Amino acid sequence: MLRKALACGLLGAGVSMLSAQEPAPESTPAAAAVPASAGGTDYTLSRIDQIVRMSRRLAGRRLPVRVQGIVTFANPVTGDLYLQSGGDGICLYHPDTDLPLVPGTLIEVEGDTDAGKFAPKIIGDPRSLKILGQVPLPPAAALTRELVLNMQHDCRRVFAEGFGRRVTWENGELELQLDSAAGRVRVLIPMRERPPALPQHWIGAGLRVTGVVGTDLTPDGRMSGLRLYVTSPEEVSVIAANLGAEFLPAKSLNDLLTFDPNSRHNGRVRTRGIVTLQRGDGSFFVQDGAVGVHVIPAETVVVVPGEDLWFTAFPVVADTMSRSEDAIGIARCEDAVLLSRDRGTAPEPLPINSHAQIRAAEGNGRLVRVRGEFLETGERDKEVIIFLRHDHGLFEARLRREHWVALPPIERASIIELVGVKVAVQSTLLVEPLPVVLLRNQLDLRIVAPPAFWTPARALSVAGLSAAGLLFVLFWSRARQRRLAAERDRLEGRVKERTKELTLMNESLQELAREKAEFLAIAAHDLRSPLTVITGYASILEMGSDRPEATRQVAGDIGAAAMRMERIIEHFLDAQAAQAGLHTPALVQTDVADLARKAGDITGPTRKRKQQTLALAVPDEPCRALADRVLLDQIVANLLDNASKFSPKGTRIALRVEDLAAERRVRLTVSDEGPGISADDQQRLFQRYTRLSARPTDGEPSCGLGLALVKAWVEMMDGKIGCRSELGKGATFFVELPRA
Repeated sequence: MLRKALACGLLGAGVSMLSAQEPAPESTPAAAAVPASAGGTDYTLSRIDQIVRMSRRLAGRRLPVRVQGIVTFANPVTGDLYLQSGGDGICLYHPDTDLPLVPGTLIEVEGDTDAGKFAPKIIGDPRSLKILGQVPLPPAAALTRELVLNMQHDCRRVFAEGFGRRVTWENGELELQLDSAAGRVRVLIPMRERPPALPQHWIGAGLRVTGVVGTDLTPDGRMSGLRLYVTSPEEVSVIAANLGAEFLPAKSLNDLLTFDPNSRHNGRVRTRGIVTLQRGDGSFFVQDGAVGVHVIPAETVVVVPGEDLWFTAFPVVADTMSRSEDAIGIARCEDAVLLSRDRGTAPEPLPINSHAQIRAAEGNGRLVRVRGEFLETGERDKEVIIFLRHDHGLFEARLRREHWVALPPIERASIIELVGVKVAVQSTLLVEPLPVVLLRNQLDLRIVAPPAFWTPARALSVAGLSAAGLLFVLFWSRARQRRLAAERDRLEGRVKERTKELTLMNESLQELAREKAEFLAIAAHDLRSPLTVITGYASILEMGSDRPEATRQVAGDIGAAAMRMERIIEHFLDAQAAQAGLHTPALVQTDVADLARKAGDITGPTRKRKQQTLALAVPDEPCRALADRVLLDQIVANLLDNASKFSPKGTRIALRVEDLAAERRVRLTVSDEGPGISADDQQRLFQRYTRLSARPTDGEPSCGLGLALVKAWVEMMDGKIGCRSELGKGATFFVELPRA
């Protein structure tokens, strides 16, 4: 109720402020609310278009919703529903997956708005969903690039046309990758069990798919693609049959550099090439003449350099990032399927004679031969990285770790010759792509010339640098020692002065603490003695039957006032002991249920005076917690006394004990029917000497220490305490202790 009231306040009183902060749709939530009820205006959102057009920030405020819509897709596993009304769709999370919801079901649901990961959504109340009947599904819109760019696609029922790329089944879903006019689309069909045979006839075929469109996101929340939720495989229809390999267009590798797969309905081609290298991730490179291509097979396949392969694949234009290597400027073939393989003639490596030539994009993907000056080696992702220099420019060579065997150590500045496939990698440290040569095996690396060792210039340079370095170290060491000695003396003097000041301050504080403790002990003794006398005489006067009723009434009031005064003194002493850390709780197995029963009996006289009743909800079996019995008795007594003090006459106080076995905790709850505690007062509830807006109902004293003491005692026993309250609805205090 409080949450709904706050939401109404946000929509009603603050609608002008929200409108000024962000653009609003034509019909604002306040203007389009359902008709006013007898108690005032109901600001519950009633249309899907109101929700999808608000900002995610506003939707994240959990505004109340009651909408009707047609179910366009129901996920039987996750509980996600997609509703549509007119041309607007929205996602609804509903945890009750057992409801008979199918596409075309008209429902009404209540809940709250939510920001969602991409667009506003609804979190439904599982008890509020009503099935109103079956209606025709809304017409499917064409999924186009313009629809996506205008952000009008999300959660709508659409149809997409394109050709199938790959079909897989995993985690209860049949997934089809579809290349459409709007880009790559993941088609997801719920299917709990893997089908006996995957619909491979979809691959390469022209397809029309009808479903509900969603948005794939990157980890940082940006759009990365589209997904289409489809109810069953029947929603995927073939509009152009899959062509057999013999009918596919034959393309040379050179043709793939300019081939546009979107210019034909079927994007697969048939091509051939000589294998030059296979990577550790299963992909490989092929070459035909002066053109090299990166091939990513649909299934794991082992190829050997020199093999002549015929295969079908989906070509991807150059300058696109590769899945296995951030190689750019190379044509790529994805989802390749081998048709035939035969022994071929390995191409001759292209000689590289300058750094400008190795940095050029023309040789990418080809087998090359290059020389360079060795700098050092490293290792990353099970590959050995060889760093080289060529004409004052840097490049790398990479070799799989298992092939780096039986090689002698390579000295720095050695000239080595490499044979491998050249690619260009975009480095995060360099602005321009870095040339990389991928080696097939260790035979592709050969030491041409070792580094020259001593030369006259090198010897003279080393001698001069050594002498200069020695003199520098000598002078620097002496100067540093002088600075360190001066700094050490200064710091030692500061430490002595500060230590002396802290010692005097500590002694003064200890003396003050002793005086305070003595004063409190004397005050407690001197105050308790006359209070005991007053209480005794008041009891004698109250019990005398020969005295007038008025006298006995006055004597009872005097005795009660003296007892309250003694309780205030006890609170002050307990607060002082808690602050000084004098309480050391003895944690033992304590039956909280039994303690609650006895505490209810002990505090009975306090409630009897105000004609209050105690409702016990205590399990029959023991509820054992690790607690100090004495402190826990005092905690329960204080909470019950506090509930009685702030509750009117004739009300009910509830004491409840629960065994939270799953959380390894025991919870004790005290509830009253008092005036409640405001939100501002709840922030200061457990602070010392706090006077709240709520006051005792019968003039009882309140020094503001009771709840602060209870919190300190609970935390001593590794527990926690809290309060839930609304104005006019009483207050509930709960204490949770570790379960024994």
